Amino acid sequence: MFAQMKSCGETYLILAIIDKQTDQMVAHGAAIVENKYIHGGASAAHIEDIVVSPTCQGGGVGKKLVIGLRDLSAAQGCYRVELHCRAEKIRECAFEA
Repeated sequence: MFAQMKSCGETYLILAIIDKQTDQMVAHGAAIVENKYIHGGASAAHIEDIVVSPTCQGGGVGKKLVIGLRDLSAAQGCYRVELHCRAEKIRECAFEA
């Protein structure tokens, strides 16, 4: 699946957080970049599939991942970044722009 996503150019922005002590992935997420007809053909990003290992939940790892994907999307020129998640997660991921 990763190879297929990678072959799509800049459509998928994927971040992973690795625990340096164990060399294990503890979180990952993706932003899907969509080209729009409006705003002169600009792009918008949709952050989805945020997953954090149970051993790391509650420590802010997911929030760091969302902020990283937001910043990466903005660096790619996305004029809008949307977070898609369950309603109970919205307050946990709230951050200042």
